[in-house]
Amino acid sequence: MESKTKLLTVSQVADRISEVIADYLPPVYVEGEVSNYYRSGTGHIYLSLKDDKALINAVVWNYQAEGINFKIENGMHVVVFGEVVTYKLRSQYQIKILSIRPSGLGNLYQAFEELKQKLEAEGLFDPSHKKPLIRYPSKIGVITSPTSAAVRDMIQVSGRRNPSVQLLIYPAVVQGAEAAATIISGLEYFNKETENPVDLIIIARGGGSIEDLWAFNEEPVVRAIFHSKIPVVTGIGHETDFTLSDFAADYRAPTPSAAAEETIPDRKKITADIMSLENKFVNSFMTLFNQTKMSIKYLERQINLLNPANTILNQIQHIDDLARRLDYLVHNKLKEMKNRIDITWSTLKNLNPESILERGFSIVYDENKKIIKSIKNINAKDKISIKLSDGTLGSIVESVTSQDGEKDD
Repeated sequence: MESKTKLLTVSQVADRISEVIADYLPPVYVEGEVSNYYRSGTGHIYLSLKDDKALINAVVWNYQAEGINFKIENGMHVVVFGEVVTYKLRSQYQIKILSIRPSGLGNLYQAFEELKQKLEAEGLFDPSHKKPLIRYPSKIGVITSPTSAAVRDMIQVSGRRNPSVQLLIYPAVVQGAEAAATIISGLEYFNKETENPVDLIIIARGGGSIEDLWAFNEEPVVRAIFHSKIPVVTGIGHETDFTLSDFAADYRAPTPSAAAEETIPDRKKITADIMSLENKFVNSFMTLFNQTKMSIKYLERQINLLNPANTILNQIQHIDDLARRLDYLVHNKLKEMKNRIDITWSTLKNLNPESILERGFSIVYDENKKIIKSIKNINAKDKISIKLSDGTLGSIVESVTSQDGEKDD
């Protein structure tokens, strides 16, 4: 019997098993829970997929792993697409993963589209409901996490473009179960505020997955944005991220920084616009004045040519009327020009960072004439100078005390 049976090596048996699997089991989708996750130094990912009855090993080669845009963790439910192959050295079969995504994303996308169609049918995304943004806001309400990179970027943009515009931060949770409620609370707060009202509201959050941004797709949040009496600007995620809040907002910016760039007016441009307007006004006034002056000279020549007394009297009366009209125009134009100049001066004065000194504030410099922004930049016994609105004081630091009460003598 043994003489008629072909003798195979271990490798040959393993190869035949591999061929059978390749021939009869095409690439498959598999859903399961991740366990035994490990990423090697070369970038390959090894893991197991399991359910309550079985477990199968899987591998993601490094060239495939580079395209994964989420963090894989043990206990996560995923859906993978791949080929069932054999690992001959251990006589094991495993899945060579070609693509992987978190389980349940399909349900999220479906919920997104269904709610989008519902709200769109109700008119919540209709452009006719969009409120215009104020061109020169003085106060902007910002609903975001107070410790996020997004809010730091927005503050930096504000300081660069126009420090006189106030950013009022409403601390909100921007991810998780509590996020929707805090975002809605922020909208209600700014809409009810009457003593210190804002000109517009920015809702901001940095980038993330669809799950991270899901709070901005929840129906109560979208409806709260739509019903806001104050214009709402969204700066959520990256340029390619879209949420239902973006569709309901009065304006959608691609990122939090872009939201600040597009709503905070540039003070340099404001100054240039004012100067341009003033020049146009002066030029228009001088043109009108010269035209009126030429008309008077023309009438004078006509009087000298016609000469009859009645004609002269009529022309004199007409000249008097023109003179009165000129006086009236000159008076009104000068008054209007003075008002514009006063407004220009007031605006320029407000934009001057040192104007804050007249309201009781001061600027502190060290011995090198550098502004001291933190107690970390000064020590006890250091010499400092304090600039006030009408002069400068010299002083020596006796002690330095931090906000938590620690004192450095």
